[in-house]
Amino acid sequence: MKIKLAIYNGTKIKGLARKKEDLILASIDNIDVVATDNSINDYNKNLIINLKKVNNSVIQQLNKLIPAKVTTLPEGETAPSNADLLLITGKE
Repeated sequence: MKIKLAIYNGTKIKGLARKKEDLILASIDNIDVVATDNSINDYNKNLIINLKKVNNSVIQQLNKLIPAKVTTLPEGETAPSNADLLLITGKE
């Protein structure tokens, strides 16, 4: 079963979430991107939020491709209801 990933652009760089989506879909077979959006806040670092207790091996695959801090949902952000994981892209 494919993991459902949402990607939020956590920067002012236009199109960053779509670029990350293209990279992920070209590199990892067991992930479907179900949403891309802008985050509420700006972030310096990439963040991965495990919304639905996804297997760590998938998170490690994603983290190798896009180095990110695995953390909880930042205050003020809304978790997408249809996603297992949330990637918030930062400026790095």
